[in-house]
Amino acid sequence: MHQQIEQIASKVNILGGVIFAAAVISAFCGGAVYYLNLKKNALQKTVSDSEKARISLLDDKVSATEIKLTATEGKLTAAEKAAKEDREARLAIEAKLAPRALTADQRVKLVGFLKKNKTADPFALYVAFEADDGVAYYRDLMGTFKEGDWNIKDGHRTTDRAEWGLAIIYKRVGSEPIPPIAIMLEKALASAGIYSRIMGDIRPEAEDLTLLYIGTKTPP
Repeated sequence: MHQQIEQIASKVNILGGVIFAAAVISAFCGGAVYYLNLKKNALQKTVSDSEKARISLLDDKVSATEIKLTATEGKLTAAEKAAKEDREARLAIEAKLAPRALTADQRVKLVGFLKKNKTADPFALYVAFEADDGVAYYRDLMGTFKEGDWNIKDGHRTTDRAEWGLAIIYKRVGSEPIPPIAIMLEKALASAGIYSRIMGDIRPEAEDLTLLYIGTKTPP
């Protein structure tokens, strides 16, 4: 009986040691878990702050890039505008230097108008002596009006006027109205996109016939 009690006491002591050891291990593990949780939280905070800093840096770079892009687009727009202005100026100079001539489209439109609006009223075609390209333009217009079967008379080069462009000149007597042929000539030329102007000549030596006068390309 005494021996059994000793055996039980021995088992109790062993069991107590095991429980104590388990408690120690449990406490150690708990401490380790707590430490790891602290590390995890700290790591999460560090990663979060790092990501925020990185995102902020990327935002700054994007903003800077957008600013540069806007500036570049502005420069391109200015360059395009300057190029357009240069081209228009060049074309204007070329138009002034190029000899005058009817284009194929102008000829078709003008002949079409002349044939639909025939008139027997006579007029003459003249060209200024100073008009360097006047003779070729004279031939163009003369041939087109003849093709349209209008009553055009051969004129000549003259030095007694200093007009520019195309002028439709009629002899103005008192308050008489503009001759119908002068108005028809202006409409005919306008149908082909050709600018002309009607002028009254009050000089005593003015031609009796209405004139389609080819002056210099630009005002004197």
